[in-house]
Amino acid sequence: MIRFRATLPLLLAVALAACSDDGGPTPPAGSIIPAAIQAQIDALFPEGNLRDSATDRVEDVLERADAGQAAEAQSVFFDFVAFGATQSAADGLLDPNGAAPPTVEAALATLADDVAEEAGLAVPDLPAGAFTEDGAAATLDASGGTIVTGNRHAGIMLPAGALPGKVLITIERIPETGDPADRDGPLPTSLPQYPRFYRIETFPAVTALGQAGVVGLCVVDPPDPFAPAPEVAPRLRIAHPDPDDPQSIEILPLADASFLDCDGGAASLSPSSPGRLGAAISSFSPFAAVDPTGSAPTITSVTPNPVLASAAGGAETPFTIGFADPDGDLALLRIVEISDPNDAFNPGDVPLDDLAGETTGSFTLFASCAEAPPARCQSGTVAVDLFLIDAAGNMSAPLRVTIVFE
Repeated sequence: MIRFRATLPLLLAVALAACSDDGGPTPPAGSIIPAAIQAQIDALFPEGNLRDSATDRVEDVLERADAGQAAEAQSVFFDFVAFGATQSAADGLLDPNGAAPPTVEAALATLADDVAEEAGLAVPDLPAGAFTEDGAAATLDASGGTIVTGNRHAGIMLPAGALPGKVLITIERIPETGDPADRDGPLPTSLPQYPRFYRIETFPAVTALGQAGVVGLCVVDPPDPFAPAPEVAPRLRIAHPDPDDPQSIEILPLADASFLDCDGGAASLSPSSPGRLGAAISSFSPFAAVDPTGSAPTITSVTPNPVLASAAGGAETPFTIGFADPDGDLALLRIVEISDPNDAFNPGDVPLDDLAGETTGSFTLFASCAEAPPARCQSGTVAVDLFLIDAAGNMSAPLRVTIVFE
């Protein structure tokens, strides 16, 4: 009995310490987490290991920020967001307010924003949609990797070297609105758009990837009213706002998106089931499947191939590209670097405005070396893919060209 009477005041003291003056939870003794943020953690993460882990992670963010370790604080913050997203996707979080707002996803987004603000981190408002089954929030670094939504209906795959360092990547679905017959979507184009639509962002923002990656999305199938007609499905391509002209779109080259699972849909576009659709990307933004108008141009020849180019300063080595374009609206030639171990080449886009109206023909390019110092190119063998793109955004199949600088 003496033992029980002696411990009673201690138990009472512990119980009192767990409550604030206003009846709300307070952080454990010695914690630097503000009471309001701790209350948000307690409302979302079940008591036990999950709550302890969330609290420890937030405390780590704030301690590193207080120590002036901004980069480390940001990295740990990204890990906390990814941890919360994983628990949300697994239905492991508590609903903070039942049927009333906020939802679990909105509360998690608010908590993340509040932690970032408390730590003094320059992180924009995180989208609540990233914490749903049709979204994702995860980290990748310079080693690359794959991120997919919880239902595997959208995702990205980035190779090593695509990112400059560790970033937080969010994927959120953009809901379709309006009359399905209008074929409207999130992109600034009059071309028909077909869901599913997604927005993919990075924090901090990455304006251009160091290496091309792949984005994939699942196009809705019939009988969904927004689904493409059977004759349209094989033509669909992924597009996004043009990074150089956001008021227009860029239709992206096709790429394999086998990391997706489209609920039994076809592995590639077909009249019976649009299935998954992939594209090569060099930047992030809203993405949608579009039906390009007109016919894609074709590269009919490259002469010579391989191109034997001089590495001497001021040298120019010509080669000729043959083309066919039924619509006569060629806009540009895109040169995509495939292999350049000696950094011998500088790829890019070549305007073809002078060929407007031409349906067949050829034009000449020059592999050239600047005369300014250093007065010669770097020697080496380069592999590039050439694409022709017309004014409607239709893109030709690639043609591989080898250029040898000697």
